[in-house]
Amino acid sequence: MEIRTPQLPLKETLLYWAHQIKERRWTYLLGIAAVAGTNLVDVSIPKLLGMNIDALEKEHTFYPKLIAALVLIYILQFACRFTWRRTLALQSFQCSANFKSTLWNRARFFPLSVFHKKFTRGELINLGTGDIANAQNAFGFHFVATTDFLFLFSLATIAMFMINVKLTLISLVLFPVIPILVYFICEKESKLYEESQNSLSKLNDTVDSIVGSAKLMKLRPHAPLWNNQLKKAALHYQDQRATLLKTEAQYFPASALPPALSVIFFLVFGIQSYKEGSLTTGQLVAFHSYLFMIADPLSELGWIVSDWQKSLTSVQRLLAVFAEPQDPIFKAEKLPEKTFLPLEITNLKFSYDSKNIILSIPELHLRPRERLGICGKVGSGKSTLGKIVAGLEANYTGSVKVLGTEVRDFQNTELRKKVLLVDQNPFLFGSSIRENLSLNQEFTDEEIWHWLEVVDLVDDFKKIPDGLKAHLGEWGINLSGGQRQRLTLARTLCRKPELLILDDALSAVDVMTEAKIIKNLELNLKDLSVLLISHRPSSLQLCHRQCYIENHFLGEAYV
Repeated sequence: MEIRTPQLPLKETLLYWAHQIKERRWTYLLGIAAVAGTNLVDVSIPKLLGMNIDALEKEHTFYPKLIAALVLIYILQFACRFTWRRTLALQSFQCSANFKSTLWNRARFFPLSVFHKKFTRGELINLGTGDIANAQNAFGFHFVATTDFLFLFSLATIAMFMINVKLTLISLVLFPVIPILVYFICEKESKLYEESQNSLSKLNDTVDSIVGSAKLMKLRPHAPLWNNQLKKAALHYQDQRATLLKTEAQYFPASALPPALSVIFFLVFGIQSYKEGSLTTGQLVAFHSYLFMIADPLSELGWIVSDWQKSLTSVQRLLAVFAEPQDPIFKAEKLPEKTFLPLEITNLKFSYDSKNIILSIPELHLRPRERLGICGKVGSGKSTLGKIVAGLEANYTGSVKVLGTEVRDFQNTELRKKVLLVDQNPFLFGSSIRENLSLNQEFTDEEIWHWLEVVDLVDDFKKIPDGLKAHLGEWGINLSGGQRQRLTLARTLCRKPELLILDDALSAVDVMTEAKIIKNLELNLKDLSVLLISHRPSSLQLCHRQCYIENHFLGEAYV
């Protein structure tokens, strides 16, 4: 299936962009003024150098005032560059941080159906890396490039006209061709950029599927099939990217050839004017400097237009994610603390289409510090129960209370502090052991090793040379399935939830290790209540009570 991320209309995107600029208008005005000041200084330098050359040629001496002016100009140039870096450049990095924060805060509250049908994990990874990297420049660095082009070109052209009007017209005769060529290249590049981003999202999803099915591929001879799919997706992205790069490469000859020809015109007609006496040596040198000064931004005109275009496309893609409606369950107000049973379920019925009941539970409760086991066949609704209790599925009738409060009434942040779900498909980042366990919190080495000991990973990780700094590879590919599950569990336990849902979270671990970990939970998290969902009956022996789901119906719990 072709992946194509929704995009917000360009008009709405430009309104959003303009609003962000308006909110920080004084910062942008100061930054633009600093860039313009830098350009004014740049244009002044050839003029002063030319005057010094003429003075040296006539009187064989430099003017001290001109030397002092040059020193002051270089100081001013440093101040201007420092200012635009602290304003416009800084805005790009702040925008990147805001986009990442917003993307995370929006995506983590989406219903599960959105991840399956609209924004896949591969697409979100693409948005969180490539698109944010492009989008941030529309709020900072592109202002620098655009202002630099407009002011430097204008000021240098005016300076050239002040030196010699005829020579300036001859030198700039081909420059009007550049915008026309850039326009046609941009039209083609815009479509290719969107296609390449969609192709990259498809490649990310293919890799995600392969890594998630690594264990299945070991059991069955499916590796060639997956390899062909991965190769096909990679080659498609390679072709799309290559076509895009070839199109972008056309900007260089389109933008650089006219300035190069203008230098030839200058050499022919400028030297002739110098011989005729209409240009002094200093003026010839200054004019030559100005010509090269405007050739540089002109050669970058295509890239400037291209970068603006790609940045706004990325902003459109990101804003489409930000505009996606969130699950109503996550909009509740924060509720006061309550102390009740960890879990109370009454007359629960769940279905996707209001016709076929996926799960039916007349009554179920979980006592404080109790481990309740849920077992059943594949497709019986075990995992659905875990998602409902964790607040990930809201399409149910009846009552589901966690600590005396309906799951629907929880503020999401508070629910995540109290209830955490660990399933059989662990997700790890391509970073270190420490970063995967800590995430947005700070833990000492002793604390990290403690929680690794709880999940029986100390012996495994002590053997790794870099210890907690060891890089796990994308999706934790350098670890075994059991190690990935246990590290994910350790990441959950260190946040000390009140209700822990284990949905086959130790399915890749042997029975003896599983029993050891459950025992460690009891010793280290004495107030923890556990809902243990498993397909293997041996796991239920570790629970205080057990339930069995048959034909989507949960029977009464028994000791």
